[in-house]
This record gives sequence, structure tokens and C-alpha cells, in this order.
Amino acid sequence: MGTRLSTICLVIIALLIHPPLWAQSFDDGVAAFESMDYERAAKIWEPLATSGHVLSQYNMGLLYEEGLGVPKDPDLSFFWYRLAALNGHDTAQYNLGGLYFRGIGVEQSIDQAIYWWRKSADAGNVDAMFNLGVVLSEYPGDAASRQMAAVRLKQAYDLGHPRAGAVLESLGVAPSEAGSLFFSPPPVTDFSSQTETANAANFRGLSAPPVVGATGGDRSGASFDGFPQDLGNFPDLVWVTDQPDDQYTVHIYPYFEDRVARFYKDKWSFGKPGAVIKSKDKFHVVVGSFDSRKVAESVLKQLLDKMPEIKYKSHKVDSFDEVKQLFEFPHE
Repeated sequence: MGTRLSTICLVIIALLIHPPLWAQSFDDGVAAFESMDYERAAKIWEPLATSGHVLSQYNMGLLYEEGLGVPKDPDLSFFWYRLAALNGHDTAQYNLGGLYFRGIGVEQSIDQAIYWWRKSADAGNVDAMFNLGVVLSEYPGDAASRQMAAVRLKQAYDLGHPRAGAVLESLGVAPSEAGSLFFSPPPVTDFSSQTETANAANFRGLSAPPVVGATGGDRSGASFDGFPQDLGNFPDLVWVTDQPDDQYTVHIYPYFEDRVARFYKDKWSFGKPGAVIKSKDKFHVVVGSFDSRKVAESVLKQLLDKMPEIKYKSHKVDSFDEVKQLFEFPHE
């Protein structure tokens, strides 16, 4: 944890002569963190993170992961790390890969761990290079992966990772072999000139990367663009179309990965039926079917009380008539 906590101090970037208005607030959060007033640091950074400030997004992920000043919450840690990772923060990409690898705050996915560690490694993160090398070296019967593992481990070794040499030797590669396979690290993104609203679009969401190793086509028959001819292969949509138009449901959106939307749908449903629907490259979660809007609003309120991560998404109560119109479902 010590190394992780020390990282937070490294996010203090030299400010311009005329710093943006958020800069002083961010530095106030750093000062609060360094004085171990973690609760105050969280209160300062959270609105900045919500406005799209990358370093604050990363810091909020760290606070929720470690339970510093906020309740320890893997879901919110995943949420903030992912936003910072999408905005190009290499340590957030590294940490996000770790959450995918261990299945913390999200369904376990080695492919997604590899994807984010590769992004982080390409940005020059030596720990991501090492992790990527280790994971690729363990892909069974895949010579290309083992060769790439040696490349990544050599990168990590040349940049001083203390364990990379031993792993290379276990693969039969001498660490001292001819020059570095990693000629120079790519430039690290400079966030120092970012304005408070520079990443507002990113906060609203970027398209998620494809799953590494996925073959062509949609990964799940329950997600689609446009209405399919054969509903038999789309159980989520069958359930939605079967609901009476005057019933109500809780609608939470957007998500940018099918598997993440399904993870949260299962977590929030408490045994109630629900669905994940794709529309215009975004995924929407609908939970429950209720006789009245008042009952559905009560359920949404309970969800907001128990699952604070929902407040960072758009959330509302819709009739199934509204849902079917939104997604251009045919009516009965």
C-alpha cells in the first residue's frame, strides 16, 4: 500500500504561471491527503473528478480502493479508475488492469487486464510492462504470446524492474542480451494545462475498447443495434417486449461495455427480472417491472441509498411504453 500511496503524491504537476481555477482546489486536496485528512481530500477531489479532471479521477479510484476518507468500495474504485484510464492516465490503466485480472468491482477478464496493461505499458509504465510479460508468458501453447512476453519483460528489465530479470531467465532469455527492445518510452501525457471542463465529453463516456481476443461480431446475442427478426435468441429483449406498456421500470445508463452493464444489472436487480439493451454504442440497464410509477421510484431511491455508484449514472423511472419507444421496439 505504501507504494500505491506514494503514487498519489506524484500527481502534483507543475502549474502554469496562470493556473486554472481548479488547480488550487486540487492542491488543497493534495495537502489534505498529505496531512492524512483523507475525508477532506475526497470532498475536494470528487467534484473535480465529476467535472472530468483526470488526476482527481485517479485519486478518487485510489481512495475508494484503499478506503481512505470514504468507505472501501471496489465498484466505485473501478468506476473512477476506468474514467481516468479512458482519459489516458497510465497508472489508472495499470490499476484497472489489476481489477479486471482479480475480478474486483467487475467480472474477471484476463483479456481486459491484458488490454489495459498494454495501454499502460505503451505509455511507459514499467509495472504494466512486467505484469503484461508475466501474463503473456503463461498463455498455454501460444508461441507468439511467449515471444511478446519476452519483449515486454525485456522492456521492464531495461527500465529497472527488480523481478523482470528472473522471469526472463525462467523463459530462457538472458537479460543481458543485445540492447534494449524498448528503445525509448513514449511521451507521458501532460495533464498540467487541462481546463476544468476539458474532459467533460470523456466523463459522459467514451466508446469502450474491443475485448482482446474476441472474434468478429457481437459478443452477446442480447445486445444489438436495431430490432432483430428472431427474438428467440434475444432473451433480454423478449422480456422487455413482454411487459405491458403501462408497467414501470428503473432505467440506469449509459454503460460502454456489455459485460460491465450485465455485472451491475445482476448486482442491482436483487432477484428482480431486468435487461441490458444496446443503443447507439451504449448499454442501458432496466431493472424490475412495477405496477405504478410510485413503487418504481421507491425502488430507485433504495438503490441510490444502497448503491452510491448509481448516482454517477443517469437514472430515472420509465414506463415500458417509453422504453420501447426509446429503443424502437415494436408494440404488441
